[in-house]
Amino acid sequence: MPFVTFHNLAREWRCRWSEDSDNASLMAAQTKLNEVLDELSCLDGVISIQRIVCGACHEFKVITKLTEKAFKDWEEAAFVPEDRFLEALRSVTGVTGVEAQTYTLEDVKLSKREVRKLHEYKERDEKLSHDPVELKHKIVKQEGGKRGVEIESAADVGALHFFCTSVSEPDGDVDLLEESVHAMNAKSDLADLERKGGSDHIGKMVFSAGRDQLAIVVYVPKHRREEVNGEEWLQAVIGTYSGATIV
Repeated sequence: MPFVTFHNLAREWRCRWSEDSDNASLMAAQTKLNEVLDELSCLDGVISIQRIVCGACHEFKVITKLTEKAFKDWEEAAFVPEDRFLEALRSVTGVTGVEAQTYTLEDVKLSKREVRKLHEYKERDEKLSHDPVELKHKIVKQEGGKRGVEIESAADVGALHFFCTSVSEPDGDVDLLEESVHAMNAKSDLADLERKGGSDHIGKMVFSAGRDQLAIVVYVPKHRREEVNGEEWLQAVIGTYSGATIV
C-alpha cells in the first residue's frame, strides 16, 4: 500500500454561527479572529491563513497551514493562541460547536509544465503496452521508484538508517528485484511530477514472493558498510530456514 506523502500540516479552528440579530455572532467571530491574526501571521513557518465562511451550514473556519517541522514546534507550544481564541468564540452569544482539528494540507494543482509531462508519460505508456517484456521492466522500476520515495519519507520521519520492505512486481525473480532496488536508490528529481527513488542513503532488505521462491535483496550504503555487512545481515535472516540459498 503506497504512502500518502506530505510536507505541510494545518490546524483548523471552527464553530457554527447563527443568523440571529443580523448575523451578529458571525461578525463577533471575525472580530475575535482579528484580535489574534497578527500573532498567527508571525508564526515561524506559516504558509497561509485561510478563513472559510459557509452561509448554508453556518460554519466559520480558520485554517493555519505550516511546514511539517514548524507545525511540530507550534504543537509543542500548545498551538498558541488557540486556547485564547477558542475560549473567546465560546463567549459569543449564538456561537456553538467550537472545535479544533489537525490534518495534512497539500497543494496538488499541476502546473502547465507538469500537465505536459503527464501527457508525455501517458503517450509513452501506450507505446510500451505493445511490448510485454519492456512493460514488465517498466512496471518493476516504477514500483521500485515509488517505494524508494516512501522509504525516504518514512526514514526522515522516524530517523531510520535501515528499512525492510517488500515489492510484488518482481514476483520472486532476483534479477527483477535487483532492478527494483536500483530504482529505489536512483537519484530523485524534486521537480519531477512522478518523483522516484531517493533512498540510496538508507540500508534496506527487500523481499519479493513468487509462486516458487522468495527473493531477497540486501543493500547497504557505502557509509554504513563498516558497521553492517550485507551478507551477514541476510544470513542472519534466512539462516534458520532450510533450503535458502544466497546468490
